[in-house]
Amino acid sequence: MAQRYSFLAKMRWFYIINKQKLPFRIRFIDIFTIFRPKSVTFAIQYDDYLKFQVTLMIDRPRIINVERKPSKCPVCGERVVDIIYGTGDMTEIEFTLEYRKEGIMGGDNIPHRPPIWACVCGCKRFRKVNHDGTDAPVKVKLLKNIRKAPATKIDWESEGVKRVLSGEFKRDIYHFIVEVTTELGEKENLSITALSGTEAEYEAERIIAMGATGLTGRKCVSMEVFDRA
Repeated sequence: MAQRYSFLAKMRWFYIINKQKLPFRIRFIDIFTIFRPKSVTFAIQYDDYLKFQVTLMIDRPRIINVERKPSKCPVCGERVVDIIYGTGDMTEIEFTLEYRKEGIMGGDNIPHRPPIWACVCGCKRFRKVNHDGTDAPVKVKLLKNIRKAPATKIDWESEGVKRVLSGEFKRDIYHFIVEVTTELGEKENLSITALSGTEAEYEAERIIAMGATGLTGRKCVSMEVFDRA
């Protein structure tokens, strides 16, 4: 049965309106609540002007103690990945492009009881504990110890391929491996889907020029294109 509440408060809750999380500071509202597992649905009248219905998730502790790495986040259902420490100002996108791996950036400050896993959306972090709830010994992952996965882990698409896939026109598409050497002698293999070998070379030049592979060089001095098996 719905219950009615009127109150004046500042709440540490998040309202999810059309799947977007918004921090909301409440003054005076009338709320009709319908309780559901882990959430509450509200019909809200705000200052006699704004009327809408929202779903509320009560703010739980951000760090959850677990005995093993969860397969998915128990709150949002997203996958769980490692937290990488010693990352400075590096973002998750920069880490993925340079290391070709998933991870959540933990910054340079390692807590006394560090969480070692996190949900990819960032809503929850996970600290490993023993069965009795005491802290388990852990070894945090540091950026300096992370080995880069091959650049071919990322499959780049040319602009022509994107236009074909969007239905603008019909053309055959091909998969290439482009061996690139920069002006600094750095070598890298790129996996590129393009309409031709020439377009794959152009895409490789663009990728290197914008520094998306983590190489220091920004100019291709030589390239070889091969069909990808």
